[in-house]
Amino acid sequence: MNFYYNPVRLHWGGHCICGIKEELERLHAKNILTIKWSDQALENQAGKELYEAVQNCKITELVFAKSNPDIHDLFEVYQQHKTERPDVILAVGGGSVLDMAKSLAAILDKEYTSVEQLRKAIAEKNTGKPECPWIGIPTTAGTGSEVTCWATVWDSEKNAKLSLENKDNYAYAAFVDPEFTMSMPMELVVSSALDAVAHATESYWAKAHNMVSDIYALQAVSMIMENLQVTLEKLIQTREKKYYLAMAEASMLAGRAFSNTKTTACHSISYPLTLGYGIPHGVAVSMLLPALLRINWEKIEKTEPLLRAYGVSTPEEAGQKVMLLLDLAGISHRLSQWNVKKEQLETIAEHCFTKGRMENNPVNLEKEDVIAILERIL
Repeated sequence: MNFYYNPVRLHWGGHCICGIKEELERLHAKNILTIKWSDQALENQAGKELYEAVQNCKITELVFAKSNPDIHDLFEVYQQHKTERPDVILAVGGGSVLDMAKSLAAILDKEYTSVEQLRKAIAEKNTGKPECPWIGIPTTAGTGSEVTCWATVWDSEKNAKLSLENKDNYAYAAFVDPEFTMSMPMELVVSSALDAVAHATESYWAKAHNMVSDIYALQAVSMIMENLQVTLEKLIQTREKKYYLAMAEASMLAGRAFSNTKTTACHSISYPLTLGYGIPHGVAVSMLLPALLRINWEKIEKTEPLLRAYGVSTPEEAGQKVMLLLDLAGISHRLSQWNVKKEQLETIAEHCFTKGRMENNPVNLEKEDVIAILERIL
């Protein structure tokens, strides 16, 4: 596909948050809804700079501390704020907060009277063009959600994962300031970074990949794999900002890659593991990445650039490198360690075929193939 589109006005680097004042002025924004993962999210120098930039605006703050927002959470927040009509939504947090803000921006000007009505609109891709812009300020380095146009909405009642997809719902702007990510625990640093590696790798082999997305994908993998192991050591010892910046920039590049290609089987298979067993998203996709590297390898158009990006000679070595990084962070990467039983694998496999993701994989997978993949990591 010879087309690439991503309209997000992107700011990155230390103190880049100072540029938000200009962006708000461009939007003529005076009434701001801020969604953040905790009150501590803005208790740093970048947070102070943000508050200084918006001091003349009316601010409504919402703390959303849940991981993996459910459709009932979205409907509750929608009901609380649908009459406010903010000029812009500021999202300060990880993937869950960014997805909540992105989803809310898409539906805030619409009329929904029930969860079922909202569920149907999302499932049918019928939320319409959003009127409320949003600005993404990530506090983790992995999701890339600040530069994509879709949001994950979990539906625990139906045991399903919904995707709110709308080409008009890219962020108006994004601010990738490492100051916001420096409070991440080590486990989150690694799982988030490997989520970005999966985003980039899946983008590279996706059926929908293109020349521009490939460039972003390879650069993202290279930056993370060159830096993550030493970053782990340096973060523990020094908490130097430059290492956080490297991870944040790589996450953003991976986001730019899959913003046009979507993900593939690795993410599709991960969703029921997160929904049903509470395996953090970044961990779930990391566990699956080695198996999918092996399965998809022969279908990848250009394998040598991807090997160079991983810094290895074979796809098996690439998978081993992912597992090593999980081990170094002390993250469990066997399904049995997350209370998954062998007799449950068939049921899990039945829920692994997410539309728009599984069929984007370069190798067509059947239910039996998915069970075999899950057995390898049990």
